[in-house]
Amino acid sequence: MAANSGKRVKMVIEAYEQPDFTSSAGDFSLQMNPEKYDISVPQKTYEKKNVLSNGEVAPGNDSEKLEVLTFDFYLDATGIVPGCTDVHESIEKLRKLGLEINGKIHRKNYLKVRWDSVLVFPCVMKSLEVDYLLFKPDGTPVRAKLSAEFEQFIDAETQAKINNTSSPDLTHVHTVVAGDNLPLLCYKIYGDSKYYLQVAEYNDIINLSCLNPGQKIIFPPLSYGNISSK
Repeated sequence: MAANSGKRVKMVIEAYEQPDFTSSAGDFSLQMNPEKYDISVPQKTYEKKNVLSNGEVAPGNDSEKLEVLTFDFYLDATGIVPGCTDVHESIEKLRKLGLEINGKIHRKNYLKVRWDSVLVFPCVMKSLEVDYLLFKPDGTPVRAKLSAEFEQFIDAETQAKINNTSSPDLTHVHTVVAGDNLPLLCYKIYGDSKYYLQVAEYNDIINLSCLNPGQKIIFPPLSYGNISSK
């Protein structure tokens, strides 16, 4: 997390009504920052397959791997930590922002999870689990642990570029976070860092030493075009 004149920067979940992240629909600042967050890629994702009349499943194509961001955080209305006076109210605000259908766009809001300039993750919320931990005598919760899960959102322009990568193998899209570099990312995805120049060329990256948090990088299959394992 970047320093800002000694001021503690809060993680914030920003909501938008448009896929280009315009037309703000509000935001939710975490009362307490998470101790850690995880960005992972499911082992495999699949398109829905059709069941044939004979009961067999028609073959389908693997879709691109989408990253998943997960983290836990706390809400506390005991007064020990400022920023939350009603646990229920805060949870409902977050659910409305991330999980409920926005009537104006007939779908859930587009989100960006932002932690200063270190983490910028375009996404949609997949799930929100709440574990109530402390209560008033009348049963009103005053402390809760929330576990949030977000799936990476890919804009139409990036998706079109992925669709043009014709290969039976999976295409990987990575959202840059602070500390990322192309050789290391190529090693994680391909098992070899030597492909970083080809990946840079494919993504029109000129300055290899300057990757911006929130930037999306496409890693085509090794069998595609100039990304060759030979």
